[in-house]
Amino acid sequence: MSGTDVMRPFVRHCLPLLLVLILVPLAPGQNPADSGPLPEGRLPSSATRADQASFAASELFAQARSYEMLGHIEEAYTLYRHAWLKDPGNYRSLYHAGRLLEQIGRPVDAELAYRESARIAPDFYAASNALGLLMKQTGRFGEAEKAFALAAKASPDYAPAWRNLGRAKIDNGDLYGAVDPWIEAVKLAPRDVESRVTLGLLLARINEFAGAREHLEAALDYDPGNARAEQGLAFVDTQPGSVGEPPTDQLALPRRPEERGMRSSEDPVWVFTAPSIKLDDPEGLKRIGLDKVRRQEFEAAERALQRAAEHGGPDKAVLSALGFAKYRLGKPIDAAKAYGEAAEAANEPEAWLYINRGIAFLDAGKLSDATRSFGYAVKVDDEFARGWYGLGLARLERGHHRRALRALKQAVSLAPDDPDIQTALAVAHTRLGHESAAAAAYRRALIERPDDPELMMSLARMLEVQGRTTDAAEAYAVFVRETRGDKSYKEFREMALRKARLFQPELTISQPELFEESIVEPVDVYGSHENQ
Repeated sequence: MSGTDVMRPFVRHCLPLLLVLILVPLAPGQNPADSGPLPEGRLPSSATRADQASFAASELFAQARSYEMLGHIEEAYTLYRHAWLKDPGNYRSLYHAGRLLEQIGRPVDAELAYRESARIAPDFYAASNALGLLMKQTGRFGEAEKAFALAAKASPDYAPAWRNLGRAKIDNGDLYGAVDPWIEAVKLAPRDVESRVTLGLLLARINEFAGAREHLEAALDYDPGNARAEQGLAFVDTQPGSVGEPPTDQLALPRRPEERGMRSSEDPVWVFTAPSIKLDDPEGLKRIGLDKVRRQEFEAAERALQRAAEHGGPDKAVLSALGFAKYRLGKPIDAAKAYGEAAEAANEPEAWLYINRGIAFLDAGKLSDATRSFGYAVKVDDEFARGWYGLGLARLERGHHRRALRALKQAVSLAPDDPDIQTALAVAHTRLGHESAAAAAYRRALIERPDDPELMMSLARMLEVQGRTTDAAEAYAVFVRETRGDKSYKEFREMALRKARLFQPELTISQPELFEESIVEPVDVYGSHENQ
């Protein structure tokens, strides 16, 4: 006889009666299974009888679990019923009976069993969770959310409980309310990539783009190839910041059927779909990347431009912008590589590509590579002053002072008013012992940049070396005045003040009482890094 033939008379004749017996608690002392004579004719106390019933119910429950695991549904259901009859507080038997009722297609009866199990044991996560899943399957999303809220309360340290509650709130359209459960789920399981992606996409849906970026980037840290996280970031990168609500069709909810598995755990991953942004659209990614560079949002620019470079052919604009973004993100080697590829992609490479490549190499300490790059720049355009300037800097760094001086003189002849070039020329003269020429170069630089305290300090020292103490004292005095209130120059100010008074005692210098807080922009030793 087949399993179906066995189940048919069981379901038709026995199941309704068994269900009533399961779901209607008996009054104490009315359990027919406890009737009959007791050993030695003694009447047990109520505590003894309860202990005996609980032990018997546990034995029946264990047998029922064995039958269920073997697939013998009728026998398992019957034993769960008897376990409950022995002990009306045996909530586990009710829960497992409900699972079998749902399995054979009786969701209404299963719901009653789950609810009774959860009523008896509010801290039993499995019953509340199973009830929530059943309510969700039948489209009763409000009741599902209540059940999942009970499950999360029962197991606050269990990430799936919060995930199911978050999904239920999304079902009910409460996107803002769904955020907190998903945050709790991520806190409990920080390495769960799908949870992070879901939280990121949810935050993007409610225009919380900073939080969305944080969680999507974290997901990519754990799973660098996660397409949904990349698509989510690509969507976030298209948003300028605080903007209106994003198009709903780009963050649609999935419509696939759910396979729930065991009721003591969560249903399979159920999340927002990733936005419908093409990751293989080079032109679209290029537009996004260049826009992000203009906005100085370099991380987003790097991602978009990197994908544009991967999916499109060699493009000078993409590669040079990628190099600039990488340089600003503190990745000089990667920046130099991108600039080199941009030069190769150009039909007629421009000098500034090699200049920026050389600057990146200088920052990375690759002096030979930097020298070669600047050399290419002046070969491409021997009238580009910044190319000769970069070449001079690279040679100075390598200790080739005379060759550096020749390059810097060529740069000065092309751009005599550039203070950066004049400063580098002064350094080259200093290292070769040309004090007068160095002082003259510092003075020319100060004509264009009169408020630069570091240039004034350099000039003062050079005048002191030359023995021109009166001029040095005046330069030190200017330095003291220009750096008043700037704590970053405190030690230099004290030294300059001593030397100014030593060289010219009658010199009057006002001394500030306090050094006030201020922000000092760092000196750009290598000049502008703009792609011009």
